[in-house]
Amino acid sequence: MSVNGTGERPASLLLVRVEVPLRRAHRSAHEVEAVRDVVLVGWVRPDGVTGWGECPTLGTDAYVTGSTDGAWHALATSVGPAAVEGRSIRGSGPAAALGAVRDARLDAYLRSRGLSLADHLGSVRSTVARTKVLADVGGDPAELAE
Repeated sequence: MSVNGTGERPASLLLVRVEVPLRRAHRSAHEVEAVRDVVLVGWVRPDGVTGWGECPTLGTDAYVTGSTDGAWHALATSVGPAAVEGRSIRGSGPAAALGAVRDARLDAYLRSRGLSLADHLGSVRSTVARTKVLADVGGDPAELAE
């Protein structure tokens, strides 16, 4: 199966690694993260339209999506080249890396047609209520709620 099922290939893929300092450290079962380190993938269509996908990893391989370093390596050496060459990316890297490429391709496709993701999914609402994830195992509940 190709990246998008249609055989469409990107003119190129862009890989951008960003480190965003967090206002408060994110604590998970695997680590404490004070800086969010992620990879952004840009799918550049032959017509120049670019779509973006995020590779939502954490710094450790203990996390289900793998590490940011591992995803970066896979995107640069196997997943990215396979997508550009029009080969299947299935099984060629960590789930987060594969998802980021697929999300970037979908974003580029929708942008090229002037569609939003909500339009594509058939949404009948123009807004969605925000959601926050609050977690701090062992932390003070009052401080967390604040």
